[in-house]
Order: sequence, then structure tokens, then C-alpha cells
Amino acid sequence: ESEEHVGSQFHFTLSYQSQQNNELSAKKTNLTAFKEIKIALITDNKIYQPIFQRMLTSLGFTIENFNSTPELLTYFANQQDSFDALLVDLASCSDDLHCRDLSSIRKQHTELPILHILPNKQKTLIPALANDKNYTIIYKPITASNLLDNLLLSLGKESLRKEKYDLLEYESISAINALKGIKLLVVEDNEINQELVTEILTNNGIEVVISNNGEQALAQLNIERFDGVLMDCQMP
Repeated sequence: ESEEHVGSQFHFTLSYQSQQNNELSAKKTNLTAFKEIKIALITDNKIYQPIFQRMLTSLGFTIENFNSTPELLTYFANQQDSFDALLVDLASCSDDLHCRDLSSIRKQHTELPILHILPNKQKTLIPALANDKNYTIIYKPITASNLLDNLLLSLGKESLRKEKYDLLEYESISAINALKGIKLLVVEDNEINQELVTEILTNNGIEVVISNNGEQALAQLNIERFDGVLMDCQMP
């Protein structure tokens, strides 16, 4: 059901299997237990910073934000309290195999668990701290579930969904390889979403062209050939 200048309404039906209350209780994550866990988030990525912040706080973690390694090291030098883990997403530490940022942190805090976020699994041949038992790598795109799983692993706690996630990670690599080199038209009017989608897709070898609305998209389709279109369903 569509009306010009108003929008569209979609109707669909979903079928779900039901579970017993005792089964749900057994699988439910006790998020209150995470309130005692303090995470240092160090990132120079203005797009991802609020996303990680929202994910981590929604999971119940206590978060402290830092924009650079020197800022974090200054905090360490002036504060008595410490962190349970460090979450790193730095442009200067994505492809550099030696990664001075992580090395400088590790020299001062030898046992601090570090979860390092990288843009693309296939761009990194050797981890910066390959022999470090407290160093873990996770690859974009990041979801709340795989972020939680990997944080728990880096903290030495049992992953809640490890078996299922390992399967999805293996399947995603095959999908990325199959899609590499294609050209997509992304129709999105939100600038932050445009930058986020572009970063994720281009880091995985996909060419991206942005259109700000449906009218621009139709015009673009008339002059260029695309392998697919990603479009916001509420696009004006």
C-alpha cells in the first residue's frame, strides 16, 4: 500500500517456534554481571565510536572513551584504577603488522586483555601480537552478539554463542569472496549510514556508488550498470 509523498505500508507474516520458560531462563544472558566489567574503548573512528558505545552500554559494560593511544597512556599514568579489557579500533593500527600503538600499551600493561577490531580479515596476514595470549582480533562488520562473544573470550569467560558464531564467520568469508569486485548502488539519505555502509563494503572489495534518494537512484541506473541495489525501505 503506497501513497505519494506519504510512504508505503508493508504487511507480512512470520512463524516462530515457542520455547518453555525454563529453556529461556537457561539461555538468558545475565547482563547485570557485566556492570562490574570496565572496558576502555580507544578509537579514532567517529562513525563507529557511538556505535560501539551504544552496543557496550546496552550489554551492561562500563565504558571509558579515548580518541588516541597517548590519551589512554596519560590516563593510565594519572589514575589509580585500571580496566578489565581494552577495545581498539584505530586507523593507524589496521594494516601495520608491527602496530606501535598496541606495542606501547602492551609494554606498560602486560596482562591487559586487548580486543583489536580490524576492517577486513583478508587484509591482515599476521596479527600484531601473534604470540600474545591476551590479544584477540575481531573483524568488521561488528554486531552486538559477536562483540559480546569475543569480549567474553578475551576476558577468559565462556563464549555464549561460540559454536554458532564460528559457523557464521566461516560462511561469511565464502560470501565475501563471492561478492568481491561487484558494483552496488546504495540508496540512502542519512550521511552517517552512507559512510558506514561505504566503509564496510569497500573494505571487503565491493565498489559503491551512493544516491541520496530514489529519484537520483533511477537516474543513476539509467547511465551505469550495477550488480545490485541496496535501498532504505523508507527512502523518500
